[in-house]
Amino acid sequence: MRNDGDSQQQQELQQPWTGNDALSEVVAVDPAIVGLTGTSFEATAMDHLKPVVGIMFDTLTDVEKFYKSCGCEAHIVVKLGSDKKYRIASMVEEHSHNFVSPNKRHLLRSNRNVSERANSTLFSCHKASIGTSQAYRLLHVSEGGFHIVGCTLRDLQNYYRDLRNKIKDADAQMFVAQLERKKEVNPAFFYDFMVDEQGRLVRVFWADALCRENYSVFGDVASVDSTYTTNQYNMIFVPFTGVNHHLQSVFLGAAFLANKKIESNEWLFNTFLKAMRGVAPHLIITDEDASMKAAIAQILPVTTHRLCMWHIMEKVPEKVKPSIREDEQF
Repeated sequence: MRNDGDSQQQQELQQPWTGNDALSEVVAVDPAIVGLTGTSFEATAMDHLKPVVGIMFDTLTDVEKFYKSCGCEAHIVVKLGSDKKYRIASMVEEHSHNFVSPNKRHLLRSNRNVSERANSTLFSCHKASIGTSQAYRLLHVSEGGFHIVGCTLRDLQNYYRDLRNKIKDADAQMFVAQLERKKEVNPAFFYDFMVDEQGRLVRVFWADALCRENYSVFGDVASVDSTYTTNQYNMIFVPFTGVNHHLQSVFLGAAFLANKKIESNEWLFNTFLKAMRGVAPHLIITDEDASMKAAIAQILPVTTHRLCMWHIMEKVPEKVKPSIREDEQF
């Protein structure tokens, strides 16, 4: 739309809006022009009302909502009057195409948008590792139909993609800022991180107050599993787990590492000791990782190191021939 003047000059404002929907809000109308007795009416009454020269609107948004064309020659021209109202000055009503059927009207691009409800559901699902397609199906069921959701699956996928692209250069900063907010809420929350020469986050460790309390009571044995890898950033997720007096697993802390090099593991265990007030576990259980073994020997020299039996048994089929593996005595 062009808007080059002020209200005194009453310059024309024209915009080829997309769509053909009627105004969904109350708009003011000149009764002398349209022959109505009131000064306003509801949108439902306007669904069958054609544009008439002289109809007034409060804002350009109201104009857009009132009339949206589909890319053909049909259009309306509005002027801004001295009373700060937009008035239809001229129009072309004829369309060069057929209209969309009412049951497909919600699929028009001009009528689709990702609502706050859809946005909230999308991110709640992604936090639970539920994909966009499943999130859209959830919206379909909870809202009562695709036409009520307000957008298509492709719209939701594009929205999430665009948002990811927008924050991709600030996601690490956002993550660290979130850790800092947790520390402000509870000073017992601990975290530490490291960035490389390019400013990329390569190491981060955190443990909340409950993790540190669990370790102070059940810190004799700690299990460290570095076999997890996140999908998006290809960073290694390293959780620290203990066992309480009910033989239940308790969370002791976690870290993200960019690689499994010895220096990364040395930083990890040094930071873990810092979080746990310098108290080392009596026994630590890990997977078979040479760099982790070297780091434990360097940082935790008095801690007994053992390999995880579950990981060993998982590798047996790869390392042992079937004839030996199926032997009962073996």
